[in-house]
Amino acid sequence: MTKKIPLLIVHYGDNWIRGSEVCLMNMIDSLDNRYVPIVWTNNPAFADYAEANHIIVEQSEFPELVCLHSGQRKIDWNNWCLLFNKARYLIRKHHIKLIHVNSGAPCQWMASAARATHTPIVAQLHCEYNLHDRFTLGLHTVPNIITVSHAISQSLLEEGYEQHRLHVVHNGVPVTSKEDIEPVNIREELGINEDAKIILSVGSLIERKGVDRLISTIYRLREEGINAHLVVIGDGECKTLLEQFAQAINVEDYVHLIGEQNNVNAWLHGGANLFISGARSEAFGLVLVEAALAGIPVIAPATGGIVEVIKDRKTGLLYPNNKDAVEHITQRATSILYDQEYGQELAAAGLTHAQQHFSVENNVSHIEAVYEHVLLQPGQHKSVFSVFRCALRPLKTVWKKHIINRFFVRGARYENC
Repeated sequence: MTKKIPLLIVHYGDNWIRGSEVCLMNMIDSLDNRYVPIVWTNNPAFADYAEANHIIVEQSEFPELVCLHSGQRKIDWNNWCLLFNKARYLIRKHHIKLIHVNSGAPCQWMASAARATHTPIVAQLHCEYNLHDRFTLGLHTVPNIITVSHAISQSLLEEGYEQHRLHVVHNGVPVTSKEDIEPVNIREELGINEDAKIILSVGSLIERKGVDRLISTIYRLREEGINAHLVVIGDGECKTLLEQFAQAINVEDYVHLIGEQNNVNAWLHGGANLFISGARSEAFGLVLVEAALAGIPVIAPATGGIVEVIKDRKTGLLYPNNKDAVEHITQRATSILYDQEYGQELAAAGLTHAQQHFSVENNVSHIEAVYEHVLLQPGQHKSVFSVFRCALRPLKTVWKKHIINRFFVRGARYENC
């Protein structure tokens, strides 16, 4: 009989199910039966998922514990102690053999709790953390880290995080056969003419996702005589501003901000001609994989982890992520919309690439390999002194990028003028 491994999954997130939650849910659903997940989260929506799947779940508030920003400096020792003690309690109560922290925030107390109970721990990071967060969250004190792309690993490695303890595991998407999907007919649903070209995008309506770039692209395409409509799935704080922007450039009738949808895959299979990401930054680009699996040609910025997902001119088209992004997007969109055969070639290659490299099975297999490596690794927790030294690694970045560049490099430039 296979020995069971109680796995404590600690997830931090807002009250929604989005990228990191979806990836974690896919992983839990596909884990080997040896692992028995126990979930601890501050996210009510994720707690509901766990309960619905008969997983033991604990829900707590995860307040901000450390902040060093000017005017907001604080260290909340009381809540740190409460969370640290709760973590030790859960580890002992459920006889936890391995901890998986999904995101950086819980590392503030989980790294210490794992060390205090001699429990192996892995943190999975879904985005790049800035200097302040790498320091205050104590990311360097976690003995094992998984990142979803090489791009978001660079800052940690440059500061001295050990290469052999950092594992890059790309996200995975369930591969669903078309027979199991009931597509949404986008044209019928939104009243779009049959001769129109539909550009689809999925993402939160926030500045970072660059939906304004896509609205500008629609204006440019229509100026060139292409009857293009933009359909964006997602919601967010910039919705009103984006609607006003579309009105200001007279494309409001061709821009459809349809909000959150619980059947995104059905929309992806609903007859779009092209999928475009306008993101200004992206750690991985999970939705690009989903679009590729739906057989849609993809255009995306050459930034962050996207370059690890899309191979330019082979499985999709990448554009420079700079001030001329709208022009670059328009040029690439035009090349596909005018040449249907070219778009089909890119879509077919993208589909094959996504199936081979970004399946949930592939993702879970690599994560389980990390688990096995960590479980077999003796004495992974360092001494208190070593942990303290690790915690200070981000100060290298402060020294190199802020102090040296500001006072020495800049001064040298002035001397040479």
